[in-house]
Amino acid sequence: MKSKSLHIFAACLCLLAFGCSKESKEKAALAKSKSIQIKGSDTIVNLVQKWAEDFSAKDPSINIGITGGGSGTGFAALINGTCDIAMSSRAIEEAEIKQVEDNKIQHFEYKVGLDGLMVILNPKNPVGNLNLDQVRDIFMGTTKNWKELGGG
Repeated sequence: MKSKSLHIFAACLCLLAFGCSKESKEKAALAKSKSIQIKGSDTIVNLVQKWAEDFSAKDPSINIGITGGGSGTGFAALINGTCDIAMSSRAIEEAEIKQVEDNKIQHFEYKVGLDGLMVILNPKNPVGNLNLDQVRDIFMGTTKNWKELGGG
């Protein structure tokens, strides 16, 4: 798994050299200042940090900077040219796609993992099972009491 992750990260870096942003070509031309800026999703920032460490162990001449801040931050940084790779834990929004295209930024999307959520009820809770709508209502704050779900 570690090797597969490293290969995915290396592939992303290779694609970067071919122009994930309008500044990438300029940065690639400056061989002396090998630096890659990655910004975005806090969900995967630790995973990407590990990939960067593994990559740097193989090629320490490339400085990789990684910053979280959220998926929207990553897209905004890519659009305004302050990063080379945007990390996201959500799909790119239509408005962001338009901004990327308006700025003539070539973009690629690679899924590197899936997020999941597990809801566990205390065995003493009188509500034995929850359906997806009930879980949504709990997290949205619509349901505020177990009695609304048949609990005592």
